[in-house]
Amino acid sequence: MHETGARDADIPLEDLEGMLESRDRFLLAEAMAAEQRGELDRALDYVQHMSVLPEGRWASQLAEMIEIGEHAEPWHWARFAVAAAGRWITSMPMPLVARAQREIGAAAEGAAGSPVPEYPGWVAGRAALSSAIADFMLFDNLMIEVFLVQVAPSLAEGAGGGRSWAMTPGRVYELAGADGLELHLRDRADGSEQTARHLSEMVGLSRGDLVYGRLVEIPGDPGRIFAAPPIAIDEVAAQRLGRITDTDDLLEDEPVDARCANLGAAVRSGNRYRRAEAVSKEEPASTVRAFERRPS
Repeated sequence: MHETGARDADIPLEDLEGMLESRDRFLLAEAMAAEQRGELDRALDYVQHMSVLPEGRWASQLAEMIEIGEHAEPWHWARFAVAAAGRWITSMPMPLVARAQREIGAAAEGAAGSPVPEYPGWVAGRAALSSAIADFMLFDNLMIEVFLVQVAPSLAEGAGGGRSWAMTPGRVYELAGADGLELHLRDRADGSEQTARHLSEMVGLSRGDLVYGRLVEIPGDPGRIFAAPPIAIDEVAAQRLGRITDTDDLLEDEPVDARCANLGAAVRSGNRYRRAEAVSKEEPASTVRAFERRPS
């Protein structure tokens, strides 16, 4: 045992980091597979054993669903399924995914803030970047249908099937207020009044503020929710997105680069809505500490 410990201590730092990266990639793949099968306890265990936790709210989302357990309603499963679909599609080594990441990221250059949302009900600034990329791939390119039918049907079942989700258009909405479980919205394209389940979208925002998102149908009353936390945007971004989302034909004809540029600009426009990021005075722990050994 002493000899093994001595050999471990002699491993070069770059080799230790490489071992960590390989281990984390394995755990990440296993966590995603377990999540897609609906084995949330197993998925959380894999995530928590990673040397560096993934950015975002993955671990907390898993923990919340596990805590809710059998009391989870379709809207819980709907939000979770879309989040899981976003993790799945953005990890895929596909040319279109890489292009979306590059183009939306370039157009969003200058977006500031934490990559973790300030509030659970909406995203703004840098926190909205991953949401915009996932939205483009899942809905504009119909990959949400692939995920629900072929990859994670158990998650789709909990959410009521999601049969109509792939055809849900992205819209600009004006927040009109909330009344208990009901979120009141005004569609900026036609002025129509819409009602959805209130999932904290009004927290940190005010009446009249603008958001971009997709209202998907779920069982229950209210029978719609935002598929993912909507992106807080300004008037200029709303006008750019609104010109395209007024009709489905225009969206189908819009070049990929232009669509990504509009989404990236929307992400950047949300900077004004984000809170100042808390600055920690503590130095982050090195990932290599995961390999520290006890004295022999």
